Amino acid sequence: MSLLLAVLLGLGAVSPCAGAGDDGWLAARMQEAGKFTALLREPATHRLQILVTERVTGADGQQRLVPHSYRVGAEYVYPASAIKTFAAVAAMRALAKIGEPVDLDTPLALCRSRARRCTSTRDPSNLAGGVVTLGHEIRKMQIVSDNRAFNRLYDFVGHRQINQDLHSLGFHDVHLQHRLSTSELPAARRRTPPMQLRGGAAVVEIPARDSDLAVSVRDHELTVGSAHIGPGGVRVPAPMDFADRNAAPVCALQRLTVALVAPTLAQVDLGLESKHREFLLAAMQVDPHGSQNPRFTDPAQSLARFKPLLPGITRVLPAAQIRYINKAGKAYGFHLDNAYIEDTRSGRAFFVTAAIYADRDGTVGDDNYAYTDISVPFFADLGELLARALLLAPAATP
Repeated sequence: MSLLLAVLLGLGAVSPCAGAGDDGWLAARMQEAGKFTALLREPATHRLQILVTERVTGADGQQRLVPHSYRVGAEYVYPASAIKTFAAVAAMRALAKIGEPVDLDTPLALCRSRARRCTSTRDPSNLAGGVVTLGHEIRKMQIVSDNRAFNRLYDFVGHRQINQDLHSLGFHDVHLQHRLSTSELPAARRRTPPMQLRGGAAVVEIPARDSDLAVSVRDHELTVGSAHIGPGGVRVPAPMDFADRNAAPVCALQRLTVALVAPTLAQVDLGLESKHREFLLAAMQVDPHGSQNPRFTDPAQSLARFKPLLPGITRVLPAAQIRYINKAGKAYGFHLDNAYIEDTRSGRAFFVTAAIYADRDGTVGDDNYAYTDISVPFFADLGELLARALLLAPAATP
């Protein structure tokens, strides 16, 4: 049994957002740290939201999950690549429904649009056979946030099914509306091409589908910025409307992480086969430069890039003793991390989901964002703050 499960099996099932009103815990510590002054002065401008769920021992000797939040749900945040783990879950659930003889290593043949024959089958990055597989796409997506891999999972499940499946699990506020890094019109986003799972002699046909499912986010003001880049790269002097964009609020992201890392604690059952859940968790921990399949050699694909809290955590504890399971995201000026952090020596751990908006010029889509100046230092400082508060000392008794 893993260290995590051995320690956590006795915890009560608590939603990470149950009672997660702003309790002052995070605000007080950020104020005291002195590194968050500018952000705390204008948190709405930065759409700053943080949810931390710590493990504490109560007066009765039982361990519980206790959430602390700062502005969670205050406004819409675009989830960027942090939403990709939902696609992995939906794809594995869809695969399990098909059943034998297919699995995560079954070759996947891709079709172009409405083509009758699926001819695209090769993936040189897959050192185990050189073929496209769902398992390899999931690894690429989780390790280095590969957008093409996400798009293939989106196509495999289909627009209608991926949304209905997640909603059936209780993630009613999560919407996967579009592929990533494409310029498609809304109608094309809901259309998915045919595919084939080629499991030896058996071929499973995944038909082309057109989805008429209408989903949109209406809980918040959904315009962002003062201008945006429209079709053809033209600057439009009006905010960008995110009503037909992907949505996954901070609470939903953390509920997913709790359900994956410690299913006995979660109020949602993802219905994943144990081998699939373990496969996904393993991919979410990999150092890109330590991956054996696929291999990544680009210096820009660093561990710190994909695990943004780590530079701050390592000011407190050695990286070698940190277990960091996450999926981060960064797009349109939004920067997020959705993580489980554990000190493997002491067993102390916490869940953290944080989102921040870093755009000074107000033009959404111009790729001129202040990640380097605002969000990257914020995540490093937050990682240090949480490591000192929750990993160095025993959790406080409530």
